[in-house]
Amino acid sequence: LLGIEAPSDILYMYGDDTEFAWKLAKSGFSFYQCAHPIIRKPSSPERSHHVFGLFEKNTPDLEVYYHIRNAVLLSRNNTYQSKPVLLINISIWVTAALLIGFWQTESYRLFSHRSRIILRAVYDGYNEKNIRPSYIGV
Repeated sequence: LLGIEAPSDILYMYGDDTEFAWKLAKSGFSFYQCAHPIIRKPSSPERSHHVFGLFEKNTPDLEVYYHIRNAVLLSRNNTYQSKPVLLINISIWVTAALLIGFWQTESYRLFSHRSRIILRAVYDGYNEKNIRPSYIGV
């Protein structure tokens, strides 16, 4: 499309649209706001996978992993921050997410499990690894 390369296969789920937008912007295209956009999104509104949904028991582990890993991967590949500054920013964000999860999560077992997934996803995204830990499931 318009000579812009397709999103990376490593993204798997979450982030391919963001990466495509970064590529469009780097190619010189402009973005405009729309007063009444129409967005068709397959996920339901009750399943929020952002910070407050990361520690909900109905959020699948697979979605937590890819949401975090791809956010880190996109930041690493598309921002102009140096690696050390990006690492500091990611560390602050993850610390805040873990604190929110600690207060929000119903059980220590779920908090511990999701924290491990989040930390692994951050590591894999920062190091551009395309793997999924075996304990995440299908």
